[in-house]
Amino acid sequence: MALIRNFPVPSDRMAIISTLLNIEDAVVLEYGPEGTTHFSMNFFNKLGQDYPDRLFTTGVDDSDIIMGSTEHLERGILELDALYSPKAIFVLTSSVTSIIGTDIAGICDSLQSKVQSRLIPVNTSGLGADYSAGLRKIYLQLAELFVQPDAAKQKGRYNILGASPLHYRAESDICEITRLLREGFGCELLHCLAMNMTTEALAELSSAELNIVLTAEAVPSAEYLQSVTGTPYVYLPPYGYSQTKEFLNSVAAVIGQPVKEAMLQRLEEKNAD
Repeated sequence: MALIRNFPVPSDRMAIISTLLNIEDAVVLEYGPEGTTHFSMNFFNKLGQDYPDRLFTTGVDDSDIIMGSTEHLERGILELDALYSPKAIFVLTSSVTSIIGTDIAGICDSLQSKVQSRLIPVNTSGLGADYSAGLRKIYLQLAELFVQPDAAKQKGRYNILGASPLHYRAESDICEITRLLREGFGCELLHCLAMNMTTEALAELSSAELNIVLTAEAVPSAEYLQSVTGTPYVYLPPYGYSQTKEFLNSVAAVIGQPVKEAMLQRLEEKNAD
């Protein structure tokens, strides 16, 4: 059937924008039609992502598309830098500007010396790739762009990777993992990729002694962090009593520290109930 009767799976573009909106000292500038960004903002607002002054658009007209003019984009970058002084400006293509092959990387390079913000191009068309692909791409890209490989490790600290604000039960999962690792090992959360982040926090991801991976989309970023910083990771979400115990034992094996007996005893008592 040619007609699409239901809402489609969210695109990679939606995943990337949703993730980048959680970086508190950065802004997102989309080079595309005003209506595209307008509907994106409405969508995110309805899902509880209401971040004023973080998502912007340049707007495009027929001349921009036909002639390939990027004047609006260049002016938009300069204005955002002057008005908000963000640590980073993520410059995104929309579907239409991606199709015509706008060189946003070249534009960012040419303007970098004229602004204080770090300019970061992100190509995303929203065509042909789904939400999961977008998460894999942006988690890995953020790690590659910001992580400092030589940062000193912080004893007993860990990161959670793959907690997207649009994932079901993300906040609940974070709270549960935080409780388990505090009671089981005395470890404390350092940062959570990618919720309530800053560019400084992204740079500090390498300071953790362990990465806890919540979703498959975050595995490439965890593998990258392990390769460049030596930080091991555990990918075994603690769902259910038996898997929670397995999760704790996996963490214990990686960090070389046994699970506290009181924690294991509480699990056994709840499982018996």
